[in-house]
Order: sequence, then structure tokens, then C-alpha cells
Amino acid sequence: MSEASRTVEMRITDYLCSGGLFNPELANHDAVRDLLIDARDALTAERERADALAEQLIRVRQQMFPDHDAPKE
Repeated sequence: MSEASRTVEMRITDYLCSGGLFNPELANHDAVRDLLIDARDALTAERERADALAEQLIRVRQQMFPDHDAPKE
């Protein structure tokens, strides 16, 4: 998990612990909006990192086992 994700996770936990779980109508809506934007950005970054890793693993597998995906005759 990236540092950005950990920070967003801590901010969400702080929000919920400080009453956001029970009184969302009393929330600072600008702060909640900013938190949601940061959460979206952190999730996007994690997904992009996972996608890049998956592509890298496919390339390594293709180099190690070049005939693995060849059609069977």
C-alpha cells in the first residue's frame, strides 16, 4: 500500500471516529469532498500500479516461457 493510500485511510478513520459515522449532516462538507477526491486519486494510483505490475509479469512470463501461449497443433 502506498503512503498516499495510508494517509487517505487514516483520514477516513479520523473522520468516522470524530462523528462522521453518526452525524454526517454536521460534517465539514469541503473536507469530505477533498477526502473523497484524494481517496479516488489514491485508488486510481493503486490500480495503475497493479496494472503495470501485471503487464510486467506477463512480459517476464513470455520471456521465460516463449512457447507457453503458442497455439497447440
